Amino acid sequence: MLVLLALLGLVGWWWSQEEAVARPRHETVATASAPAEHDAQVAVPPPSSSSSSSVSSSSTGRVVTPHGPVDPCGDGADDPPVTRPSLDDLLQLRIAELNDRMRATLSSPTASPALRHGWEAALDPARGDEALRLLLGAPDRVDEGFDTYVAVSMVLAARALGSDDDPVRAIRIADNASRAAPDDALPCVIGAIAHERHGDHGEARRSIARAFAIDPEDPAIAYSLAWRLENDADIAGALRAFDAYLASVPDDLDMQRRRARLAIRAASFTSAITYTRGGITLIAPSSLSRQNATHVLDVVDAGIRRGASLLGVPVRGELAIFVHADREAMHRATCVQGWAGAVFDGALETDVETLSSPAGDRSLVHESFHAAIHPAVPNVPTWLDEGLAQYASGEEGPPHVRSYELMLREHTWIPFASMNDAFLAIDDSTDAGLAYHQALAMVEWLVERRGERGIRDAAAWLVAHGDPSRVLAEAAHGEIDGDQLLAFIQRHLAALRAQGHAPPP
Repeated sequence: MLVLLALLGLVGWWWSQEEAVARPRHETVATASAPAEHDAQVAVPPPSSSSSSSVSSSSTGRVVTPHGPVDPCGDGADDPPVTRPSLDDLLQLRIAELNDRMRATLSSPTASPALRHGWEAALDPARGDEALRLLLGAPDRVDEGFDTYVAVSMVLAARALGSDDDPVRAIRIADNASRAAPDDALPCVIGAIAHERHGDHGEARRSIARAFAIDPEDPAIAYSLAWRLENDADIAGALRAFDAYLASVPDDLDMQRRRARLAIRAASFTSAITYTRGGITLIAPSSLSRQNATHVLDVVDAGIRRGASLLGVPVRGELAIFVHADREAMHRATCVQGWAGAVFDGALETDVETLSSPAGDRSLVHESFHAAIHPAVPNVPTWLDEGLAQYASGEEGPPHVRSYELMLREHTWIPFASMNDAFLAIDDSTDAGLAYHQALAMVEWLVERRGERGIRDAAAWLVAHGDPSRVLAEAAHGEIDGDQLLAFIQRHLAALRAQGHAPPP
């Protein structure tokens, strides 16, 4: 019973990751009305000498139309509730049958010694490997399609992830079960959970893709794959997963909208060039030259590494970059605000127009930081995410100075408890500027107190599941209020003027 509870708790953790897919869209402010504000210089370190690039032609496959009259950019406020099928359900059914068969086997006079002894060993946490060896060789391990070895493997993998906290062992158990039962999708499911817990999100996605290839009609597996491929370079694969899920759950309007946006992306990239640099994949129209594509890869690769270094987290393994033909096409596919020149929403999306502007590199570095922090650092407050992205991209400039001067002149600031709401309420570039600029000032205050070590401590606090509302105070080793922030901004402005980076008052 304890093993069963551990497994169900583990699946609940996995499902909570899937339910968090209403990802915030991290947008680069790039208004066309004020080009002079985008003259900040971005220092981009050289890419790793070990990296290499390749180029190939690609096609997303057939273009499919959205399911029904759904607005791709709808807010979902009036959506009826929908119950999504859960991987939990799949595993619960298998484990429920496992418990029944265990009792029957231990009382059956016809069960083979290997099967009986395997069951007995499985009940002892210290004899897990012995149990698997016995069950693998049991001549009656498979009965009426039920594979005892696979079911016990799932329980032992869950135990490894739960009480033992050993994802490497869980991965090994799941891989062995997949080889022993290549037509069973559940070893791939538990393997995906294990890879996720180990921090290998790419392999978790590939494990779910293998489960989908085995059982493409299961809606829980299709849903899990759909949101994992939604911002992947494999647009055709994502559409197949969305279609499989929506065939079973057609009333899920949120997934309908997401699929509709994906179909718009597919239409934009029916014929595209794909460039790769390690785990980074760039999908672009032929109008983007190879030289410019290589430059984008250089800047994003350096930006991700810089972000990981600032945060003290591993470098992101995989990222898809979609370069749309123009700003309008990017906005259609992403539904971002009209003032956004680039966005990170699981993929990094921008357009040829933005890349050719003075803000091009800065936008890439800004969004690359978002890619670096997600998903390595959980529960990041929006203000911190955006403040750090500006800090990493070195984009403090005249617009920030004007906001700082306004805050000092009016003795005003956005209440700290409302900072995240301020980002959600943004509907024009002026409002965006004030929220973004105060966020950067708060990060700069942290760096003044602690140096960049304060940034790493903030990330560590969140990784350890610390209260996000306390992250600034914990990382800074001290509290801050609005008056203290204004006092810092006054010092900061004086320093900028002394360095010639801001005009005199």
